[in-house]
Amino acid sequence: MNTTLNNRGEQWVHEGGVATGTIINRDGYQSVKSGGLATGTIINTGAEGGPDSDNSYTGQKVQGTAESTTINKNGRQIILFSGIARDTLIYAGGDQSVHGRALNTTLNGGYQYVHKDGLALNTVINEGAGRLLRQVVLSVTPP
Repeated sequence: MNTTLNNRGEQWVHEGGVATGTIINRDGYQSVKSGGLATGTIINTGAEGGPDSDNSYTGQKVQGTAESTTINKNGRQIILFSGIARDTLIYAGGDQSVHGRALNTTLNGGYQYVHKDGLALNTVINEGAGRLLRQVVLSVTPP
């Protein structure tokens, strides 16, 4: 589909829907609903409010499935309880907030926040990156 979202532009991916190659720029928002799929998304917004701003409507919120996502500086991906993210790459200044499941994430200077009941498997933490576990203890896969 190759869509670019700017200046409060929104994309909603509903059950059975697929969004491919979406770029989410400042104040853009993508919502991947249960049964929806987003693949190859590039996220450049959502983290401007700090690590506790999960209720903002910028960046990407995932209730369905997100695959092969790149999160850049100021980008945020929020994986809600029913959501799954696979093969995510997070760069410095970007982050992932995990309430659902995050599989095969690579942190290259970015952060992964794993909340209560969230699950993160096969996370690679490279130099300059970090992971914060909130109200839960999970095993960390070393680089």
